[in-house]
Amino acid sequence: MKADMTKLKKMNYDEGEKYLMELGYKNDDSAIDKDAPTCDYIVDYRFTNYEEKHRVEYTQFCNYNNDPANDDGSKDYVINEYWDEVECDPEDFE
Repeated sequence: MKADMTKLKKMNYDEGEKYLMELGYKNDDSAIDKDAPTCDYIVDYRFTNYEEKHRVEYTQFCNYNNDPANDDGSKDYVINEYWDEVECDPEDFE
């Protein structure tokens, strides 16, 4: 079954991952882009449903926790995040 993007876009990463796995999606790819213009780095998590030939991704825009005044050992800051559909060609699923 194909994911309902309106429903998915209201979910955080953990909720969305669970929802997609229940629909038969595979978490089959991720990428980090350190050449980001508006933040320190971008992380994309891709999920694919091969039966439905459908792919979605969760994108996070992050900044390093490198300010000495705020360096409490916590994780980096996520400044924006969202779910999106990925345009694919049919041969991407062969």
